Amino acid sequence: MITRNRFPAGASLAYREGFLDRPIVDEYVEILWACMKRLWPWLRRKEWNYQVFLSHDVDCLAGTIDKPWLNVLKGIGGDLVKRKDLSLAWRRFRAKVTGNYAVDPVNTFDFIMNVSERYGLKSAFYFKVGSGDSRFDENYSLDSPWVQELLSRIHKRGHEIGLHTSYNAYK
Repeated sequence: MITRNRFPAGASLAYREGFLDRPIVDEYVEILWACMKRLWPWLRRKEWNYQVFLSHDVDCLAGTIDKPWLNVLKGIGGDLVKRKDLSLAWRRFRAKVTGNYAVDPVNTFDFIMNVSERYGLKSAFYFKVGSGDSRFDENYSLDSPWVQELLSRIHKRGHEIGLHTSYNAYK
């Protein structure tokens, strides 16, 4: 069974043979290393230093500015009734009325970078390219002045900028 035109893991050889959740490539590397050590006992293996590297897919840039009023009002209703957060409701409303990305609740880029930097980490932000041709894609332009300024800020702070394809890019 194919879900959303994706290949399901359950149809894979790894699943059928029971090794889907095993790091099989790592196991092959260990076998290869054991063989190489037997042939060349003087070999030394490189020590690996692992590190945390945070990645963030930027599916949408704003929660209100480019959204229909009905969606914004639903969000405000959720802020008031479910989340009981008047401040969040006000920020959402103010962002929609003014078109100011700085107050949009979804604009968390500086927050993410601040937290990353506080812990000595770098973040990678993967921005969408191309037009979103499915209901799962958010359309935004990398050419907009606000996005250009955001990309510049991310770069200046030493974080990574990458590309994130659209939902139907596999086609």
